[in-house]
Amino acid sequence: MHQFNSTTVKQKESDVQTYKINRTSEIIPGDELIGLDANVLVDFVESDDFRKDIQIEISIGTLSLFTTSVALGEARNVLIKKRSYSFQKATDSLLNILKEFNIKRIEHTLEGNSLAFEWFEMVKKSMYFKNIKTALNDFRIIANLYLNAKITVFMTEDQNLEKALGILGNPISVRIVGEASHLNHFEIKRFFKQQSKEKHKFYRKR
Repeated sequence: MHQFNSTTVKQKESDVQTYKINRTSEIIPGDELIGLDANVLVDFVESDDFRKDIQIEISIGTLSLFTTSVALGEARNVLIKKRSYSFQKATDSLLNILKEFNIKRIEHTLEGNSLAFEWFEMVKKSMYFKNIKTALNDFRIIANLYLNAKITVFMTEDQNLEKALGILGNPISVRIVGEASHLNHFEIKRFFKQQSKEKHKFYRKR
């Protein structure tokens, strides 16, 4: 079992907050298989700084990235409805991101969707969800990435998902990042720099 910290960056209006979370995992830093939710995919499209810092992480061989067809569909809807992209521009932008960062797309399966429903039924006993449909889609994305891509980390902007997975016993670590298109370059660099520090600290102890 390995102990390491993660730094969370959260945007609330003009205030950027950071805090640390201590976690234990059987997966050593540097072996991370990271799943991306829809809003993080939007960040890839919208934020040059976010893309640059992810590219640095990938270039030193520390990240493998995954998402699902449903997450991509949700990201496209966000780009169209909230960012005024055309359908074609949104589609092309997401396909370009998949290619540039070698993000593997996972299709949802019956087994993954069944696991998502089981998780949701367990969590809803302890949490209130304002939008059941959105919550179920989030669980489907996470469960399919967990089952079919064996991810060890899920990157999202939604702190409720971190709480939900905590209720489930943390089958996957959750890494929260504020909306990257609204964070300045310094805050994004600090987020990724902290991840690198923890990896280097771990390897020095070995």
